[in-house]
Amino acid sequence: MKAIRFLNTYEPVTDFYRDLLPILSSNKVCCEVVVSSAQYRIGRQALHASMLGEHARVRRIAAGVAHANNRIKKILVLVSFTFGALVLGLFGSQVSLNFFLTQPPLFAVTGRLFRRLRGQRYCCLVMDMYPQVLEANGILHSDNFMYRCFQRMTRSALRGADVVFVIGRCMRERLMAEQVDADRIIVVHNWANEQRIYPVPRSENPLSQKFGITDEFVVLYSGNMGIAHSFDTILTVARQLKSRLDIRFIFMGEGVRRADVLHEVESSGLTNVMVGDLQPESLLAFSQSLGDVHFVCLKKEFTGLVVPSKAYSTLAAGRAIIYEGSQTGEIALMISEENIGSVIHPGDVGALEHAIVSLADDRADCKAKGQRARDLALGKYGRDAAVNRYVDALSGIVASMTIE
Repeated sequence: MKAIRFLNTYEPVTDFYRDLLPILSSNKVCCEVVVSSAQYRIGRQALHASMLGEHARVRRIAAGVAHANNRIKKILVLVSFTFGALVLGLFGSQVSLNFFLTQPPLFAVTGRLFRRLRGQRYCCLVMDMYPQVLEANGILHSDNFMYRCFQRMTRSALRGADVVFVIGRCMRERLMAEQVDADRIIVVHNWANEQRIYPVPRSENPLSQKFGITDEFVVLYSGNMGIAHSFDTILTVARQLKSRLDIRFIFMGEGVRRADVLHEVESSGLTNVMVGDLQPESLLAFSQSLGDVHFVCLKKEFTGLVVPSKAYSTLAAGRAIIYEGSQTGEIALMISEENIGSVIHPGDVGALEHAIVSLADDRADCKAKGQRARDLALGKYGRDAAVNRYVDALSGIVASMTIE
């Protein structure tokens, strides 16, 4: 039976394994998911082989900690996973194909080693571009010797792969600039499972009561508040709209920027802004439906290096999107092409305020954009469209190989 081994420190934030592997399993492709025993995000349902199909299994590399909730633990998890996955790749059962996701950032270089020593082909899925992300974060500079070594190793890994999957057109352009063969780059957008995330009327949403929302227009930010995100513009707009009692701002999630948001809310007395916790997976339909419009942001320097996956949850929830970021980013392109919201240049307070007020004053237009978003989640940007692209590509790679 053909076999694919998927390697990534944590389960991806998208529904990647849960939606893709049952289809591969039904096509009699044996799938092994190798992840750390540690969880990256508390509250997410643990991945089990029973979710993935008859011919799938999950192998967990012991990490010594339950959750990677600080820097030291994250390093421990990365080291333990790297060592365990390397031993497994060298001495474990034979597979047709190794499938490397982004974490650990350099681990895909072992693809060349496994191919030379064990005759295994490999492909990569780039969800975050390293080491460029580290430069954008201010951790490494492109003139740094370590950065250049990191970059050469990553280039080597990507150039040697049979296929390199990316999650945005902007990312494809970045890889082509790294001299990765364009013919081997396949763009497959992220997605959200439209059966688990769907529009919920406000009158039926328990979170509306929890946040005291009745008829107010809600601008929602839901997800990670990380280094790649900036909330200065949206918080400035919130200050300027304090007198609009019909408009509310809600931030739900965790991350290093959450403290900054809380500080600004408290110091500026923003009574029109509420900050909530990241909701468990079972409540995603309710949390994503809480907003009338979702705010998504990405610092300009991260364009093409990451693609905000939260935008696809917004599509599934049937909500319009206001995106603050570069117009060349994947989410900006999608919004402009499909007319499901607005794209705001980073730091343009006036444009962001206008976009919010316009939708708040024309709820029918906002609802129409949200309906178009939901239609996209059921079609062009939906689960089936993305999964089928993966299945077609992977089936083509393993079709010519026989595993004893």
